[in-house]
Amino acid sequence: MIEMIPLINQLPAQFQTAALVVLLVITFVVAFKIMTMVLETIIVSVLSGVFYIALGSVLGYSTSLNLMLFYAFLGATLYMGYSVLSSAYGIASTIIEIPYKALRLLFVPFRKLYSHHKEKKKLEKYRRDTNEKAENDKDSDKNTKEVVLDKVTKKEDDE
Repeated sequence: MIEMIPLINQLPAQFQTAALVVLLVITFVVAFKIMTMVLETIIVSVLSGVFYIALGSVLGYSTSLNLMLFYAFLGATLYMGYSVLSSAYGIASTIIEIPYKALRLLFVPFRKLYSHHKEKKKLEKYRRDTNEKAENDKDSDKNTKEVVLDKVTKKEDDE
């Protein structure tokens, strides 16, 4: 049996055993996933058939075995279609997510550079605003002093 896998046959005996155990575990995992899918499909088929029988008894028409099997087949088919589409969506979202994350990683340096540039601009604006405020305060102080001096000189002139 091991001769059927030539790559494993070329390995030493200990590695052959380890490789076969890993393959056996992978086979069991895949079989479990398939078995779960089969059991879910059987449950959906039975529920679809029971739905047809319940619908027939509620609406008061006779049920036939062919139509019950048709409902069971239709339910299983719709469930399998849903399952395939759900799996395809999961795989596609994973496949699309990988290049998207790679592109985001490519733009990280540019984002950091832009944020550094933005911080620098903000700091320059803050410095300009504080310098303008300081100049305005100096001008207002001079104006106040001049006004006071003018009043003092007027009082001296009046006396």
